[in-house]
Amino acid sequence: MSSQAADKKLFVDDVVTALTGTVQPSGDSRGVFQDQMQRATEEFDLRTAEAFARALLEALCQDPIDPRRLEALLILGLAHPTILDRHRISLQKEGDRLAAMLIGQGQHDRARTLLDVIANATVEQAAQAERALETSSTADTAKAPLDAQKDEPAATASVAPPPSPVERDHARIEALLRQADEAAERGRTARAIHLLQEVVSLDRHRRDVARMIRDLRWQEQDRRARSMRRLKTAVLVLALGACVAGLVWRETGVRQRYAAIPTAKPGDLAAMRARLESIDGLVAEERLWVGMAAALTERTELQREVSDLEMRLAAQNSEVVQEKARNGEMADAARSRGMLMAQQGRFEDALVDLRRALELGGPGWPQRRDVETNITAIADWIEKRPERQGNGR
Repeated sequence: MSSQAADKKLFVDDVVTALTGTVQPSGDSRGVFQDQMQRATEEFDLRTAEAFARALLEALCQDPIDPRRLEALLILGLAHPTILDRHRISLQKEGDRLAAMLIGQGQHDRARTLLDVIANATVEQAAQAERALETSSTADTAKAPLDAQKDEPAATASVAPPPSPVERDHARIEALLRQADEAAERGRTARAIHLLQEVVSLDRHRRDVARMIRDLRWQEQDRRARSMRRLKTAVLVLALGACVAGLVWRETGVRQRYAAIPTAKPGDLAAMRARLESIDGLVAEERLWVGMAAALTERTELQREVSDLEMRLAAQNSEVVQEKARNGEMADAARSRGMLMAQQGRFEDALVDLRRALELGGPGWPQRRDVETNITAIADWIEKRPERQGNGR
């Protein structure tokens, strides 16, 4: 750091200390501000205040987030309002900026007091300007008759000289500043910055304009950040809406597929098995949906009913098999008795037992063809035997 820069920094620190004194974040904040404003008014004349303001503005352009320097500038502006107007600095805007810094440091009461003091000062300055305007109007009214009595040749005796280059640049700067204000009010920040940059190119010593450019850029960045946050919020809302719509669409499709599964009448094992298989496939494919509880409940009921019906059918089949086995055993016994009676010559009794064996054995009995052959043979022999032999006994 050069000796000149060090001297400037020391001068700015001295200015800040002279205007703010010791910072007291607690206590009577309003009284502290009032004392600081009164000291700045009494101890520093307008010329000294102007030098202090230029030093503070230059320092704030290099470090815009120094709360003590900004507070010193506001105290100076409250004590000498024309200084801020001359540098086109908004007291309310800078007060809001300092209040935000104080709130960030946890000094809420001090920030609120600062805003109250600025609001009261703004109202008082507006009232003073209105009174000054009324006084000026009264003076102009009183002076008008005197001006009318002046000689006309004296009013037109001289012609105004052409403006100098400095005056032309000053007029150009004022016009550019007005255009920049209008562009900023309309939200055309880029246009306003461009106009202010032209002012700086005409007068490189306008620190106030450089500060205005920085403020506009900060406002533009803040606006872009807010726009980006709003855009992200809108995208998030749209994404959530799409997710909800997708879930509703999926839920509707799953419910329609569930309703389209063919119903099964109680006792119809094939239909019940088909519905149970379809529900199992739907649950395995979709895994989860809002109406899944009803499908799971029905699947459990169908599983129980199918299991009970299968058990009943199995019991019935077992009874049929057992009865068939018993009939087969009885048929074998009747065949054995019939063959024994035939060997004993008791052919009529043999026919009765053999026919009983056919009835008990059924169509699938293994001995059926042999028994039928024996029955035919015995019946033929009985029909052809001589009458004299009687019944063969």
